[in-house]
Amino acid sequence: MIRQLREPGLLRRLVLSSVGWSVVALIAFALPAFFISNQLIVARFQDEAHSLATNAVGDVSERIGFASSAAATIAGLPDVGQLVQSKARPAQFANYLLPVKSRLKLDVLNVSTPDGVVIGAAQDIPPGQTLPPELLKRAGIKAEEAWVVEDEARGLTVHAISVVRDPLGNSIAFVEAGVVLNAAVLAAIKQSTDAELVLLLGPSVRASTLPGITSEDFPAIAEVSLQPSAQLTRSVTAGGRRYLATFGVFTTHNVSDLMLAVLVPLEPLDYSQRLLGATFIGLLLLLGLASATYSYRLARGLSAPLTDLARTTDRIVRGERSVPVSQGAPDEIGRLQTGFAEMMKALGEREAALEATNREFERANVELENTNAELARANRLKSEFLANMSHELRTPLNAIIGYSQLMLDGIDGSLSEQQRADLHRVTTAGSTLLGLINGLLDIAKIEAGRMEIERKSMRLEPAIASVVDLIRPTAEAKGIAIHVDARDLPAAWADPPRFDQVLTNLVANAVKFTEQGAVIIGAKREGLDIVVRVADTGIGIRPEAQDYIFDEFRQEDASTTRQFGGTGLGLSIAKKLVELQGGRIWLESAPGRGSTFSFTVPIAAASQAEPEPTVASA
Repeated sequence: MIRQLREPGLLRRLVLSSVGWSVVALIAFALPAFFISNQLIVARFQDEAHSLATNAVGDVSERIGFASSAAATIAGLPDVGQLVQSKARPAQFANYLLPVKSRLKLDVLNVSTPDGVVIGAAQDIPPGQTLPPELLKRAGIKAEEAWVVEDEARGLTVHAISVVRDPLGNSIAFVEAGVVLNAAVLAAIKQSTDAELVLLLGPSVRASTLPGITSEDFPAIAEVSLQPSAQLTRSVTAGGRRYLATFGVFTTHNVSDLMLAVLVPLEPLDYSQRLLGATFIGLLLLLGLASATYSYRLARGLSAPLTDLARTTDRIVRGERSVPVSQGAPDEIGRLQTGFAEMMKALGEREAALEATNREFERANVELENTNAELARANRLKSEFLANMSHELRTPLNAIIGYSQLMLDGIDGSLSEQQRADLHRVTTAGSTLLGLINGLLDIAKIEAGRMEIERKSMRLEPAIASVVDLIRPTAEAKGIAIHVDARDLPAAWADPPRFDQVLTNLVANAVKFTEQGAVIIGAKREGLDIVVRVADTGIGIRPEAQDYIFDEFRQEDASTTRQFGGTGLGLSIAKKLVELQGGRIWLESAPGRGSTFSFTVPIAAASQAEPEPTVASA
């Protein structure tokens, strides 16, 4: 299983995707549950800590209240008043007060005069002992609510005072009752809990169940006093352990107040949180493992048939054809296997038919290649024949035209009008035939690869003017004007005679196919070329005819040939000559709106060397 998951493929993608989403879902549910559970644990711990702190504060308050109650109870005993009024000796006071102190479990029990001098006690006292000044001062205000805390050798001692009155209600003495708040008392309050109690008077620790503790991490009494209910809860560190501490202030009637700190160890909370975290992590791992196992089994059931199909496809791609296709999978995958098997069967049949067709095509290609070779040979022979025959025909034809012209010039004597008209017809027909032969000769040379192009730097303005002078008589005879717009042109890189031949053909065609209007010859620089345009206002050319107008022996249609004459070689020769000089030719036309033929001629570069003749390739 691990090996299969390590290999890239559909199985790994399905398993990883399923497990990934399962883990995301588990985390989405588990995290809120974890945080809620943690908050519940923390809240419960805080409630328990608060309960411990409340109980401890209540116990301390109860002991302080007990001292005041005991003092008031003893002060109200008739025997105490009688002892004071009879001015009893200290021994008499001791005999009476000792059982009372023991029965009430007091640590201090004294009787003093109104000015604070102790006259009787339930414990040994030095001669001339007086009550604490702060306590005596409070007694003058409201004795029943007066109590102070003194830092004594036996520990913090709460001193409470009450007034002894005679039958007439006059104050005749004070009873002082005191209880000690030391480590032993705090240990008794703590009982079996794991909380620690610390008593502070001012900034100093005066009693504690935790030896060696200091108030370094504790808040100031003034800070706690400002809190609601004069209590503050926060975490502190003492003796290397963390505690949740609740601080409570007891307002005394002397200079320094008393503060009780209840320290609840945080180890149980930390342990509960760690246990909760470990439980959730274990649960996530267990659920993740279960999800991975289920996902693997599910993905395996889906990917195994697809993997078999992929392997079958790879074998087919490598050229194997007789490959069995596994079948039997359920649901859509089973239908896919069946369809793939049927497709393989059809593919084999079509491949066999295709191979048979390919063999037929190969035989036909061989025959076609042989035919093309024969046609190429025949075309070459035709071109050579045309070139040879054209050359042979030009000599006698030139002789016919020459002798006819001599007779028209009167070399052989005067001619009648009928003879002169006949000779004019012979000369015109001969010139037409010579033009046709020259066209055939040019086509034959181009196709035979014998057309030489010798490009050089030339000025186009004189060449255009020369062509216009040649065509102008024909144009004027039809009433057609020829306009030229060619100024400030750079030198062109072309074969002068061939340029003249192309331009003459285009201008002659424009004049021939224009009944009225004008022919415009324009030339201007565009980039690295000079664009020459010949526009007319003639009959125009249909869009479908523009696709073949540059083909050999083609005109727009038969009616054009009957009306205007021509062989259809001129534009074909012009196109080939323009391309041999490194340019291109194109047409813009619409029926009834005239035509514009444009061709490009490269600009002569200043650094170009003298040209070598260029021969057209066959």
